[in-house]
Amino acid sequence: LGGGQMFSFALNGEELLAWNALQRKCISLPKYQGATIDMSMVVPLAITVAQLSDLIKKSDKSIIEVALIDVFKKEEWIDIKSVTMRAVIRDAEKTVSKEQIDAAIQAMQTAVKTIGAEIR
Repeated sequence: LGGGQMFSFALNGEELLAWNALQRKCISLPKYQGATIDMSMVVPLAITVAQLSDLIKKSDKSIIEVALIDVFKKEEWIDIKSVTMRAVIRDAEKTVSKEQIDAAIQAMQTAVKTIGAEIR
C-alpha cells in the first residue's frame, strides 16, 4: 500500500558450484635489466609482420619478445614498405652487456637482410 520498490532475482547454486575459475599464475618480475632495440627497415611488400617477427626472434637466443612498432607506405613505393620492429633482449643470469646488445643487433640485421630488407 506504500509506494516502495521491490527487486527480485533467482540464484542457481548448482551453476555457481560447478563454475571452474581460471587458475592464475603469478610470474615474478625479471631480476636483471634487459634492453630494447628498435630497428627500422624497408622490406618487400610481400613480407608479413609475422615473418619479420619470427625471423628476428630466432636470430639471437637472448631475444625474448618482438613487437611491431610502425608500418609506413607511400604511394610512390610500388613494392616496398617501411617497418619498425622492437626486440626485447634479456639474460636470466645477469644484466645484458653492451657486447650482448651489439651481438643481438648484428644478428637481427643479418637475419632480415636475408629476405631483402634494407636497414634504415
